[in-house]
Amino acid sequence: MDKTSYCSTTTINVASLVLQDIHASLHSFNILVEQLHPEAGKGQFEIVLGYIDCGRAANNLISTDEVIKGIARKHGLLASFTPRYHTNNVHLGSYADFSDDDVGSGSHVHIGLFKNGKNIFMASGEANRYGMSVIGESFMAGILDHLRSLCVFTMPISN
Repeated sequence: MDKTSYCSTTTINVASLVLQDIHASLHSFNILVEQLHPEAGKGQFEIVLGYIDCGRAANNLISTDEVIKGIARKHGLLASFTPRYHTNNVHLGSYADFSDDDVGSGSHVHIGLFKNGKNIFMASGEANRYGMSVIGESFMAGILDHLRSLCVFTMPISN
């Protein structure tokens, strides 16, 4: 779609019709888009969804994936969330000069932990090693303890 650099506003101009369609479709599903910005790869964007409870977040992630792929097809484009695993994924020069070995796409999740509207993930005045509350550290310990099992759901294909 384009060869501009990371976070270039030119990229948003080039893709504005596609992005407007995606945003409108997500809005129709009551999916909040908090942020959108161009990423490092050609035609790549990061769309940050608003924080909500886990069940709705999982549903929204699947719906967002389908909406993006459908809107891309409508515009004659291909949206892929499949990461590339080439050893030369990192380009030391200008992002505008990528060869066919452009950076890959993917999908990731931002995690927050809230109680009564208050972020309980971060430490609030208590001394600790990582800036997380005791509850936040326990939560992350659970994620790490169950990481193998979580990979079945978060990375269902070999690459």
